[in-house]
Amino acid sequence: MGDAKFGRSSRGRRTAAIRSHSSRTKLRGSSAGQGKTYSRRSQWFMKNAASARRLVRQRAGERCEYCDLAQSSFPLVSFHVEHVVAKQHGGSDDLGNLCLSCHWCNLFKGPNLSSLVEGKLTRLFNPRTDSWSDHFVAIDGRIQGITEIGIATVSLLNMNDPDRVELRRLTTNS
Repeated sequence: MGDAKFGRSSRGRRTAAIRSHSSRTKLRGSSAGQGKTYSRRSQWFMKNAASARRLVRQRAGERCEYCDLAQSSFPLVSFHVEHVVAKQHGGSDDLGNLCLSCHWCNLFKGPNLSSLVEGKLTRLFNPRTDSWSDHFVAIDGRIQGITEIGIATVSLLNMNDPDRVELRRLTTNS
């Protein structure tokens, strides 16, 4: 059985992670004899999903962690708690793999982990391990990538769509 290991995140907040990655539990599906296998970590997330979403939103300051749009710009649409590394690529429901994403960034990113920059495969910005200001600069509502990672992310996530640029101009001092 996995124990909880407590530590501090990169921002100094207390976090808990379950050590046992390989423990699996079979849960019944809707049809007799069918079921899905869930890791203990996924079970924890399912039981604590509302709490996890709240923590992700607080950590992000209610802003998209990719394009920096404010949730307050979209009062009728909730931003998505997104997997940085999609589950189909082995990503987990661990708080260290979740970020807050506006609907545009989430749609354009999809399960992608990388993009091409001048023919070179380049990984995308990871809000959990990278610093936004190391890869991007915002000028008059437009986001400019200042590294290959930033350039790949700006391009793939279509961050400078005219509607998004205008929203950033209206809601930030960039």
